Amino acid sequence: MSRELFDAVQQAFKNHNKPNFRRKTFAFGNLMICAICGCKITAQIKKGKHTYYHCTGMRGGDHKIYIRESDTVHDCYRIMVHATSQVN
Repeated sequence: MSRELFDAVQQAFKNHNKPNFRRKTFAFGNLMICAICGCKITAQIKKGKHTYYHCTGMRGGDHKIYIRESDTVHDCYRIMVHATSQVN
């Protein structure tokens, strides 16, 4: 391959418009730890509309447990209501 062809290809790659990748911020991202293995819990969108949390399995565990974000929000709400009712 000639140097001219190489430079032309590199310039074409440089000028190629890449789509902007935007990471979604999840409500409970980086806040939960797997109770089974201690790994972080990560979020994933399924079918374009439902957010699920699951263990990253970085320590070799593969628990296949998925928790829907709406259930997590509901559980956190119940815990906060219970905690605030104990203060009074």
